[in-house]
Amino acid sequence: MGRLVPKKGFDVLVRACAAVAAERDDVELVLAGESGEQEAELHALVDELDLGGRVRFLGALGQSELFAEYRRASVLCAPSRVLSDGDRDGIPNVLVEAMACGLPVVATGISGIPELVEDGVNGLLVAPDDADALAAAILRVVGDRALAARLGAAGRVTVAERFDGDRLAADLLRLFAGAAR
Repeated sequence: MGRLVPKKGFDVLVRACAAVAAERDDVELVLAGESGEQEAELHALVDELDLGGRVRFLGALGQSELFAEYRRASVLCAPSRVLSDGDRDGIPNVLVEAMACGLPVVATGISGIPELVEDGVNGLLVAPDDADALAAAILRVVGDRALAARLGAAGRVTVAERFDGDRLAADLLRLFAGAAR
């Protein structure tokens, strides 16, 4: 889920999909998000790797459609990278949303992502630009239902404890009230 731009690392995910597809017949990669500068490159890579029947581009989705995709998925991958000009994701919203839905996540350990995803506790972290490591992590999650359930449940707890808007607003209100005295 995300705009089709280089910092999202979707080219790495497509390559990882090819490796996963070599191991499993039931793999499907769904890319949902706004068009971006890397879209043509990603379509060409899908063709080059002969993944046409395994990769779907959904385009931008509304919230209800996005939620339905989270519920349908087995794992959410956020293979973000830091670009040479420093452009990067902080903590991608899709990670928080997916974890709130109880979906296990695999992401790269860059920027603010390790503040949300703790490797082996509520998700799996891999190095950026490493399609083999990403594929291994995906295979690990989809091949171990107990692990997937544990990561998904822990992710839901993490988001509930650390990203609940009502609780955070109440905490801020208490801080401001204390500072005003």
